[in-house]
Amino acid sequence: MRRNLLLILTLAACLAAPSPALAAKLMGAGLTGSYQAGPNIIEGAVPPPPGDYLNLSYVYSRFGRVNDKDGEKDPTSPTFNGQIVTPRYMHFFEEPVLGAQVGFDIALQMAHLDVSSDLFVDQSVNQLGDTNVEAIAGWMFTNNAVMLRLGGYVPTGEYQKEKPINFGKDFWSGYVQLRDTFWFDDAHDWSVSAQATYESHSNMRSYRVHPGDDLTLEYGLSRKINDTWSLALAGYSVYQMTADRGTDVGWDTEDKDEVHALGPAARVFLPFKPGQLLNIHYWHEYGAKNRSQGDTFFIELSTPF
Repeated sequence: MRRNLLLILTLAACLAAPSPALAAKLMGAGLTGSYQAGPNIIEGAVPPPPGDYLNLSYVYSRFGRVNDKDGEKDPTSPTFNGQIVTPRYMHFFEEPVLGAQVGFDIALQMAHLDVSSDLFVDQSVNQLGDTNVEAIAGWMFTNNAVMLRLGGYVPTGEYQKEKPINFGKDFWSGYVQLRDTFWFDDAHDWSVSAQATYESHSNMRSYRVHPGDDLTLEYGLSRKINDTWSLALAGYSVYQMTADRGTDVGWDTEDKDEVHALGPAARVFLPFKPGQLLNIHYWHEYGAKNRSQGDTFFIELSTPF
């Protein structure tokens, strides 16, 4: 994540909806997945050296439209602005397991959210989000790196069903993620990275609804400029794979969510401490169906200690 971002964040979950079908589907908290796409696509399968790390990320997202099942903007779409801060603790062990560098991480989320709409009084809230935990294994080869992550989200975030804005999801999520980075040259100047995340969810606690599974594909082509800078073009695609179900489902379950994004990215190693770096990303979303569509800026400081 990290992706998570958003990950980029799928912040349709924080919008009150502009049409009856979308209103039912979003229900204040929404049914988009918990996994946050995007943040770690530059050589994203490479595990760090053994030790302890603190990653601190800031995300600013702005969404000015919610699209229907055909990808058309709903005429009463609200305007959403979100600022999210995520501290993440990561530990990698000294001893390899089956040739893999292994570790774990845990992250908390805090958000400031603003929503403007003709459907309700403008809302502005500060809320805690759900807790993310991961187990990690990474293998390094001459011109290839492979990483496996097993993770989940614990619904510790704030959620109140009577409110139009909620940062918490109100359900548990679990996922399996496979990452790969391939270098085209022995100097490791040019690389392509890809990762796939399959995510499943529990029932919502406040409604009799079981959200459908999600598949997130992330991809990027990067160029190492020197020992300090790397630049990339990165993107992601998010697909709802299975239908929502439950007795409180009041929308057409055949209308599944989908969104894509593309944008520049950079990684900068800082001179203050070995291994300290910044990840910087910008994404523009397009092709959204049954969810929000917008733009996101992400910056993350990673520090070993």
